[in-house]
Order: sequence, then C-alpha cells, then structure tokens
Amino acid sequence: MSIQIPEFEGNLDPNEFIDWMHTVERIFDYEEVPEDRKVKLAALKLKKYASLWWENTNQQRRREGRDKIRTWSKMKRAMTKRFLPEHHRRDLYLKLQSLQQVSSVSEYTWEFERLLLQCDVQEAPEQTIARYLRGLKPQIADAVELQQYWSFNDVRALAHKVEQQQARRATTRPFVKAAPFNKGSSSQAKPSPTTTVKRAPSTTRPEVKSHERDIIRRCFKCQGVGHMASECPTRRNVVIREPSDGEEEFDENVDPVWDAEEIEEYPDEGELLVVRKALSVTPAKEESQRVARGRQGIDDS
Repeated sequence: MSIQIPEFEGNLDPNEFIDWMHTVERIFDYEEVPEDRKVKLAALKLKKYASLWWENTNQQRRREGRDKIRTWSKMKRAMTKRFLPEHHRRDLYLKLQSLQQVSSVSEYTWEFERLLLQCDVQEAPEQTIARYLRGLKPQIADAVELQQYWSFNDVRALAHKVEQQQARRATTRPFVKAAPFNKGSSSQAKPSPTTTVKRAPSTTRPEVKSHERDIIRRCFKCQGVGHMASECPTRRNVVIREPSDGEEEFDENVDPVWDAEEIEEYPDEGELLVVRKALSVTPAKEESQRVARGRQGIDDS
C-alpha cells in the first residue's frame, strides 16, 4: 500500500505548514524512505509559490558556489526559516497564556491542548490544571474546583459534565399559565394606561357625625364627655327657703347682693381641681349664722 504525500502551496499560515511538515515525516517513517530520496519526494509535492521558492533557492546556492540541498534536515530547516515566522513560538506562548473560553468547553479544550502541544510546554500537571481552570468560564471553573480530581483528564471530564448540567437547567423553565381567551372580541384588548392624579389637600373642615360630636363634647365642670356644663347631672340647684323667726326676709323684687366665696370641689373621676364660685347673701348670711349659733348656745364672744 502506497501513501501519497500531500501538496504544499506555500501559504503563510504557520499552522498549515507545521501540519504538512509533520505529515511528511510520518509518511517517510512509515514508508521507510531512504535519506537520499526524501528531498526529491518532498520537492515533487511543492506547488505554486512553494515550488517557485524552491527553484529560486537552488539557483541562488549555485550562484554562490554552494551545493544543492540534498538532505531532509537541511530542506526542513530552510523551509522552516521561510514559512514559519520567528515570532511564531512567542505568539503561541502569548495565546496560551491569554486563552479564555468563549463558546463551548469542547472547543476551548481542543484549542488549549493544541497550543500546549505546539509550544511543547514542559511543566508539572498541577500547573497545567491551574492554567486550564483559569481559562474556563467562572461558573464552570467554580463548580469544577468543588469536585475531587487527580489528573488533567479528570478536570477536563468534569468541565464537560458541569457544562451539560448547566445547559439542562437553562432549558428547564417554570410553567406559566396562559391568559383566558375572550371569545367575544376579535382581538385581545390592551390595558389602557392608568394615570395618577394627585389631589390637593382639602382646606375645608371635615364633617363630624352625630355620634362623633357626642364624643367630642366635654363638660368643663365634671370633665365628662357627651354633655355640656349646662346639662351636667352633678349640677346643684340653689333653693332659697323662707326665713324663720329672727331672720331677714328676702324681697323678690329687690336684687340681692351676692358675695363670692371660693369652695374646692372634687370631680367624681380623675385628679382634677375645680374652683367654683359659691354665692351667698349679705347681710342675711351673717344674720342667719348668728341666729343658728344662738340656738346652739354658742356665744358670739
């Protein structure tokens, strides 16, 4: 079984050149191609710009008095210098350091491993795991770090599992009850926007009901509620009796002269002092008091 060597057109993509170079070396190893035939077989697969470059390189060496390239190691070194930029490895390291997950975990893992192999990084497994977790999405990396793992393959498998779990949770939505359909209307009525009207504060006095008015009414004499002082049940009626012997008789047509005397009275409830003016008759009051003391045998002296 014969295996054909792929063609190379000299594109400026470094990854394409590296892939072609690795494929040619595997074919040479499988076919056990002798060293003196490797250059001739590889030169046959150069097309377009790569073929033009190869012919120009051999002519330049002849003008300089040097021999043609006859070994595979020299041909590979010359092609690497031309089709692989010098900063390519440095760019790979920078890309590996700043690699972040954008789409799925599968694509991120594939790109991470590709860069890791192209850079030929020699580091401890713990450092590789830390580099891989740093590029994952935060919600996936946090969930993976809570699990137990021993190798990079375990971390990679956990990342895929966490992504699948989060995808299932995102697709599961709570059941929402649909609004009832109104058969009478052809189209669904849209709710009219409500406007909020601010009312100015009222300056009129609120109306007081009859039972509230009874509660508000308070007697200033007994401090009771529901009645006025004129309707107070504790009001005293002044009764003027006819004078007895030795007492002065009152004339209804003549206004008597009243004398004010302060008497302290206490209400039925509460701690409140009420000062009331009691009216007495002068000089009838003195005369009646004198007669009363005379009857009781009390000497005025």
